[in-house]
Amino acid sequence: MLHLLGTDTTVSFCPQREKWERCVEVCSTALEVEPGSVKALLRRAKAFLQLKDSAKAKADLDAIQASHPNEPDVPALRRELAQQDAVHAAEEARMWKDAFSRARVE
Repeated sequence: MLHLLGTDTTVSFCPQREKWERCVEVCSTALEVEPGSVKALLRRAKAFLQLKDSAKAKADLDAIQASHPNEPDVPALRRELAQQDAVHAAEEARMWKDAFSRARVE
């Protein structure tokens, strides 16, 4: 159980408060005290997803899967990550297409 900042619920309520950066800080501190904590890794991965930091979210999900391959929350988070990455790739492709279209016109 995590007992940071005087309460074990500090980490669990981070996502509900939508203070994603603070959640990352608290979870990172928790991981310094309790390396490999699945609860802290899951919550930090969720926060990284909300912050649109796919690489860090993936790293946390990979760490969870390495130590707890049957963790039930990981597949849904991986789907969310893949969906987020697909949206980002589509936006980037559209941006480049628009940029090249404007360059040809000039």
